Amino acid sequence: MVKFPGESRELSRSGQLWHRVERLEHIVGWFDKWLTGGKPERNKAMVDRGRWHAQSEELLEYFAFAACDVNKWEPSDSFDVAIANHSLHHNIELELIFALIRTGLTTRERLLSTT
Repeated sequence: MVKFPGESRELSRSGQLWHRVERLEHIVGWFDKWLTGGKPERNKAMVDRGRWHAQSEELLEYFAFAACDVNKWEPSDSFDVAIANHSLHHNIELELIFALIRTGLTTRERLLSTT
């Protein structure tokens, strides 16, 4: 339990901004610790399905699939397109992630995202 001096049960809606931010950080920390075991969700089945479809269309050589923690990912090669499929809403620091992606994109850069 976390207490915030001077705040009521309305903290999430009308509390002081820094208390609301700290509250959210505690919630995210709890989820990380107890629901993911401190590891980000990585959907191997979705990556495998994408790889299978690319192979069935004879396009596999043009794709590099990865199930990874994009908060810690660093591009090892350059690429023309980055595809984020139902994933960006899970991340808090989108500006950082976009900056990381941009370091690997070529001059014909594109980021495709689905929600």
